Amino acid sequence: MALELITDAAIEPILYQNVIDHLRINPFDEEIDEASIAYIETLIRAVRNDVETFTSRSLITQTWRLYLDAFPGESYIEIPKPPLQTISSVKYIDSDGTETPMVLTTDYLVDSVSKESSRCGRIVLPYSGSWPSATLHPVNPIVIEFVCGYGLLAEDVPKRIIQAMLLEIASLYENRETIIVGKTIQRLDVYERLLWPFRVKVV
Repeated sequence: MALELITDAAIEPILYQNVIDHLRINPFDEEIDEASIAYIETLIRAVRNDVETFTSRSLITQTWRLYLDAFPGESYIEIPKPPLQTISSVKYIDSDGTETPMVLTTDYLVDSVSKESSRCGRIVLPYSGSWPSATLHPVNPIVIEFVCGYGLLAEDVPKRIIQAMLLEIASLYENRETIIVGKTIQRLDVYERLLWPFRVKVV
């Protein structure tokens, strides 16, 4: 299995001003120079990426491609990076290099679980359906393109996740030398406790 990011989030779930407000910093303070602003914006991106890695989720809408080497023995394929919004396409390439698209409702169904669920969305075979029996191309023959994330807007992301991000960004900003070791973020305990319910369970 391999994943490829096609379109990243258009915005971050937290803005610079959100961090300034949380830190109770006067935006006109002489200490808030361009370097400080750039550092805060870097922290926002770093913590967002850390949240997505820790929870195995996407926050703001993204488009990904999932590559598989074979169809599964089960009647479903789990789609990573929930919450799943839509499946854009499912196709497979046979040993002759012929690309064949699969058809929604005829060849597969989409199981989009609720945004609060800790499960992944799925592609599911319809009743009495089966996966294609063609001899597949040896390299990444199955390609599934999908759209995931809570939505296009920052307010679509659960408030608990936003609160965890703000706490972690504030801690990193105020304790730069002691919290960041090399390139690894040393997370706050409360940060992980807030995010734990959102960690994806693979079934």
